[in-house]
Amino acid sequence: MTFGYDATAAFSKSVADIEDHARDLLYSLEEVRSSRNANRPLVLVAHSLGGHVIKQSLVIAARESRHRCIVDSTVAVVFFGTPHQGSDYANNVTSIANALGAITFKPTATLLEALKFGSPKLKLLTDQFVALAEQRQFNIVSFYETKAIGWKLVVTKASALLTPPGAVYTFRELQIPVPADHRGVCQFASQDDRTYKAFVGSVIQALHGDQEVQNEYFLISQSANPNFTGRADVQELLDNNLVKNTYMREQDQEIFVLYGLGGSGKTQVSLKFAHDHRNDFFGIFWIDASSVATAQQGFIKIARACKQKETIKAIKTWLADKERWLLIIDNADDPSLNLSQYIPDANTGTIIITTRCPEHRKYASRVSNSYRVDQMDPEDAVSLLLKMALLNVADENARGNAMPVVKALGYLALAIVQAGATLRQQLCSLESFCDVFVHQKRLLLEAGGMPDDYQNSIYTTWEMSVHQIEVLSLTDSSATYALELLQTFSCLHFDGIREETFERARINKFDYDDEHMFVATATCSMMPSGWSPLVFAKALKVLLDFSLITVDESRRISMHPLVHEWSRERMTLDKRTFAWESAVSTLAMSLPWKYTGWDPHYHGALFPHIEACLSAAEGNKLMFADASKARERFIMVDKFAKLFEAVWQYKRALDLHDSNLRLKQLTQLPNDPSVLYTMRRQAECLCGLYRFEEAARCQEQVLMLADQPNCRILSEDLHTLLLFNIKRELADIYTTLGQFEKALAALEEVMHACNQELGAKDPCTRKISQSLACCKYSMCRFAETVKLQEEIVKDDPSANNKHALAMTYFALGQKAKAFTIQREILQGVTVVLGEFHPRTLQCKTFYLAAGRYRDTGKLKARENHLEVVIANLGEVHLVTRQHMANLTDVYMDYCLFEKAIKIQERAVEIGVKTLGHEHPSTRDSALKLKELENKLKKALRIRGFYRVIGQFLKINTRSKLKST
Repeated sequence: MTFGYDATAAFSKSVADIEDHARDLLYSLEEVRSSRNANRPLVLVAHSLGGHVIKQSLVIAARESRHRCIVDSTVAVVFFGTPHQGSDYANNVTSIANALGAITFKPTATLLEALKFGSPKLKLLTDQFVALAEQRQFNIVSFYETKAIGWKLVVTKASALLTPPGAVYTFRELQIPVPADHRGVCQFASQDDRTYKAFVGSVIQALHGDQEVQNEYFLISQSANPNFTGRADVQELLDNNLVKNTYMREQDQEIFVLYGLGGSGKTQVSLKFAHDHRNDFFGIFWIDASSVATAQQGFIKIARACKQKETIKAIKTWLADKERWLLIIDNADDPSLNLSQYIPDANTGTIIITTRCPEHRKYASRVSNSYRVDQMDPEDAVSLLLKMALLNVADENARGNAMPVVKALGYLALAIVQAGATLRQQLCSLESFCDVFVHQKRLLLEAGGMPDDYQNSIYTTWEMSVHQIEVLSLTDSSATYALELLQTFSCLHFDGIREETFERARINKFDYDDEHMFVATATCSMMPSGWSPLVFAKALKVLLDFSLITVDESRRISMHPLVHEWSRERMTLDKRTFAWESAVSTLAMSLPWKYTGWDPHYHGALFPHIEACLSAAEGNKLMFADASKARERFIMVDKFAKLFEAVWQYKRALDLHDSNLRLKQLTQLPNDPSVLYTMRRQAECLCGLYRFEEAARCQEQVLMLADQPNCRILSEDLHTLLLFNIKRELADIYTTLGQFEKALAALEEVMHACNQELGAKDPCTRKISQSLACCKYSMCRFAETVKLQEEIVKDDPSANNKHALAMTYFALGQKAKAFTIQREILQGVTVVLGEFHPRTLQCKTFYLAAGRYRDTGKLKARENHLEVVIANLGEVHLVTRQHMANLTDVYMDYCLFEKAIKIQERAVEIGVKTLGHEHPSTRDSALKLKELENKLKKALRIRGFYRVIGQFLKINTRSKLKST
């Protein structure tokens, strides 16, 4: 409770008025405590003059029997800045009252005299209290200020302490300085405040410091691992919530839930707590709740040891009548298990529950009484491994070799213990462990056997979880779906699996025939009418109940790397094949048949999972095998490659196209549209890799195959459209190669034919117009280019078309128009694609180039952008070279010739490497470099000339001064 009073009234006349408030405090305490246990330990805390009220109340309580229960229950008194010996500030005593929030008053002469340092009246009260404290052995804590208000301390250290220098009392006074003034001495910024921690610690010490319970029963069937290492966070939480902070809670029974993946160390944490706090409990008991039978057996053992009736109810009743006992309910992993049947119905005792089921957190006595036991701290994991292996923990070389081992084990406690046993028996060396572990995980971990402190190996622990789900699946379809999801997840990347992937796949399923791989998955069979988030959530809950997966707030699913690996390796070949097909078809089905543009929030998250499927042992074997459903796998690879192209990862996309083409050529006609599509994508990727001559040869071969009369297509119109697109793409490559006349002739020919066949407004015709405008731009025919591009933008105001128009405006000197367009494009692209998408980086490069004439972005911003571009795209990327050219021009504007030359030299090197010496772009870069070098020489000559003139003027001035 809190007790307040008006300091003005309390001290308005004399110290004698304190007694009235002291009695008021006593009556208030008795009223509050009468409704509860009147003998509960009492800690009194006071600030400043309130300390005198508390001292007076305890002196009265000791003297008068009707208040005796108050002094009998008092175990500690905490003073914050109480002037026990008076204060030199008595001449300005208003400040002390104001520190308590009192209204300013005019102190009487009597009061001033009573509060002065060395006041007889204060000395009498303090002496009476000190005598009482010695008799009752109160724990006294005195906090004193170290900062002044105004010109001096309100309460000095000497006055704030009950024990004067040199005095010896039998009671213990803890003296704590506070870096605050008189007002702030009892104010805490947060629970991390040093003064707050000291205050709480002192109270805990007063309540429990010297109390030690006689431990009568220690019924633990397992011993804690003597090499127990780390876990300081959960140990501190258990200490604070179950032992130290008992005085703060409203209910006496504490229930703490430790949950997490099997093998994470939950049981060892609870055993460590039990051994460390053996003398804090009269009895410590343990039951194995892995089944009803083992739990009953555990209670029977307790009954026999304590000579009680051998029933769970009898033991619960017996414990309910006791205080300060600890019951560990271990391995309570069954989600359907009702743990209430094992918890005594009482307001006493402490219970720790260990479980893999996060749902069991509902049994915790409060929200803060649960903890997810997860991966160990890396340094602690290294120490545990070396201890178990009997190696020197302090050896830096050994620690360095151990770090990759514990990382490979996912910092999982039980796996590290098993690995240490293997190393201790010299079945493998620390240096070679990782190499062997890659190929023989289970064999290597279990080779050393299990330490006596553990019942099961890490893999056995997880197998038990899956076995329970398999039993559940006999009656629950959600468990059946959960088992399939576990297998599917094992073929994806272990982190960041999205529920959205399965949702999109189920929705897009209607775009495909019923023979697709995805149709065979439970995601389809369990949701016959379409996507059902409830069905998916129920299946996830089964896996969550055994902590085999975790799900964050954004519904992203993750698995521990070892669980991920184990769940894949435990499957038979047939099951692994089905799981891989389920995973890869789900990924592919989540992408629509027609590419609808880049979604940074979804598409970007797919790459780790696509790579996991393709790089798995089954990846190349199944994806590119000449087997059934080949057409379906063609489409999958085309979709995945298109995603890689979207982020300009052309090398990875080209690898996929190459593998896909080899399979297509085995099963399809040479000029099948599917084959021609892949070859066209190959040419596109080769252009992205600056291998333009190879791209031209590839595209020429595509044109030759497509132009054959026996080309298998759906209709004559589609064949014509295909030819127009192939010719346009080939002409674009010629433009890039600098073969402008050849490109222009091809484009004008196909433009004429397309206008006649399809009309001027057809999308194919527009694309040819864009290519024609690009070719004329490259030939510096800007006036013709701008007319074409303005017509194109009028019909199709896309970002690409606007950008092309802005570039032409810039070339024509219409920089304001160019800048406005580029700014609009950059804003739109950033919102859609994100800040670091290659297209966004390209748009920002053009934006900075367009804004050069108005000094937009400044020099530093352009230099920073180059670093970002290189970090994301690499030095040889087209966008990087474009920004290098832009930055070179800006350096020239600032007359920074040396920097400009350095950038341009690198640009020439890259041009030679990617385009060759004869490419027009390379030649232009080389000419620009020579121009820069000439300008630098000229600038140096001018600088030297002015330096000579300056020296001459300086000497001439000195001569005149001397003559003067």
